[in-house]
Amino acid sequence: GMTNPNNHPLCAAQNCVEVRGVRGTVKLKISDTCEGCANNDVDVADVIFPLLDDPVKGRVKVTWRFVNC
Repeated sequence: GMTNPNNHPLCAAQNCVEVRGVRGTVKLKISDTCEGCANNDVDVADVIFPLLDDPVKGRVKVTWRFVNC
């Protein structure tokens, strides 16, 4: 059967990710998994993107790691 990607174990309350882009670093709560993403991709909300890089670029290189919220 299909599993709800939003019930993924990585979406547990204690899991956040720290994402570092050219413009800065943000700590984000994991809210869902990105269905169409590659293994190490992180999908961020439109409001977050400008904090990391220029939104016009669409897909950008960032580094990220799991952290406690």
